[in-house]
Amino acid sequence: MANFSHLKKLEVSGNKTVDFTIFQIEGEPSLHVVAASESNRGYFNELLRKGGKRQAKKKVDAATVKSNREEDRVLYAKHIVKGWSGVNDDKGKPVEFTESDCLGFLSSLPDWLFDELRTFASDIQNFIEAPIDVEEKAKN
Repeated sequence: MANFSHLKKLEVSGNKTVDFTIFQIEGEPSLHVVAASESNRGYFNELLRKGGKRQAKKKVDAATVKSNREEDRVLYAKHIVKGWSGVNDDKGKPVEFTESDCLGFLSSLPDWLFDELRTFASDIQNFIEAPIDVEEKAKN
């Protein structure tokens, strides 16, 4: 039987941390995040629990999108953002990472910027050992 162990490098580890740098904020703070995926069991289980409640509504409108984003801010502070560097308060003083301050920071981000974080954390390519260069593969 053939050995396909080389494919293991494409698995996502639930605890691999990568940096999401926010270039749009002075000082360019960096959030140390883990994947917002099934590999992150705590996040995924809580997301599934909340998803059942979301499904019960069956109505998608602007209020639902906003509510989902606000729920995600809480989930991200609890399960996705594991630390940070370069995060300062409104007086320019460095802030030590805590879940509470993380939620405050994420809640203060404009929706579009928080959505960039969500997109980054849910993109598995950012968390695998050997990301696939789709453009390079397409040339072949």
